[in-house]
Amino acid sequence: VVVEVDASVPVLDAGGPYGLSCYTGQTVLDGVFTTCNQCVYSWTGPGIATGGTTLVPTVNQPGSYTIVVTDFTNGCTATDVA
Repeated sequence: VVVEVDASVPVLDAGGPYGLSCYTGQTVLDGVFTTCNQCVYSWTGPGIATGGTTLVPTVNQPGSYTIVVTDFTNGCTATDVA
């Protein structure tokens, strides 16, 4: 019997730099991510307006934003900062 290990870490690049302007007051973070059927995305930062658990959140405050992607099929995670 062969037992294989699935230790594939999600591929993740939060992208950036991003910018806010006085005109719009918000921007969308849209880096490069692995998509999978059972991945969960979680953004943290000072001004997440919408989409904090999606691939492309809208933010309305300057600062650093961190994304954590967890693949629930194997329990592996990846983290990056925008």
